[in-house]
Amino acid sequence: MTGRNHQPRLAPDHWGTPQADPRAADVAGVTQLLSTAAAEGAAKLPMLSAAELYTLCGTSQVLTEENEQQRWAAMTGPARAGLASAATDFLLDRGLLRRPAQDASGAATTPTDPRATDGSHPADLPMSPPLALIITARQYPAVVAAGTRRAGGGAAGAPRMYGLAEDGSPLRAVVVEMVTGRTHKLFGPLHEFVLMSPAAAGSALAAWARTPLRTGLRRQPQDRTVSVYRNRPGHGLTCDRLTVTGTGDGSVTAVREQPGPGIPGPVTCGQAELTALVTGMLTGEQP
Repeated sequence: MTGRNHQPRLAPDHWGTPQADPRAADVAGVTQLLSTAAAEGAAKLPMLSAAELYTLCGTSQVLTEENEQQRWAAMTGPARAGLASAATDFLLDRGLLRRPAQDASGAATTPTDPRATDGSHPADLPMSPPLALIITARQYPAVVAAGTRRAGGGAAGAPRMYGLAEDGSPLRAVVVEMVTGRTHKLFGPLHEFVLMSPAAAGSALAAWARTPLRTGLRRQPQDRTVSVYRNRPGHGLTCDRLTVTGTGDGSVTAVREQPGPGIPGPVTCGQAELTALVTGMLTGEQP
């Protein structure tokens, strides 16, 4: 849920560690996407609407947007079921979900997974690798980063990042999400996704933080905040926050608020220093 400063709602109660792989994805396809992101910096993922995301995740999402959550909650049971059915059909038509007796190529198979014949929930249907990465990242991230603007601007164009890592291992990849500002007349706001390497994601997040807001034909400095959340067992939820303000000479002033005691102070840094700082916050490796 977003507040006055368009801070997305963080839901630590929905932030868990899966007991087993929750998605019946094509492992080879997932591995290929991760390899592409590592080698090239980014791999394309599908665009999804709010209705598709809520159909698959319900309210079990680490970050949610206020208007989308309110729309879903305000629906009657039959209306919600009807929208979920239409969203599921659309996901099936796009090949992001597979019908019960199809393999990854769409060919008919004899299902061996009991979930393949269980139509109790759309998320029980086999997912394509790109969709499986998005849903897993939004529900079981190793780290979450959210960009927000201090004074208006809305959620559109502000990045959301979900880190993927195995327990105790370094960050392997990051699913980056952007609310586009465009809306489907039935399914609601549209979200863009891309899979990035940690270095590319840190660079993109730093570039967003230092880019002035465009108003008309001019760009004007505006505070932008990067908040990095972790939810470690035994440590609880922590937030590492950086507020960035442009100085007008190509550099920025950054104020970092880390977990624990201490008084944050401003630091002036250029593009390379800011990129190293933000990347270190995202990966957990201090620059």
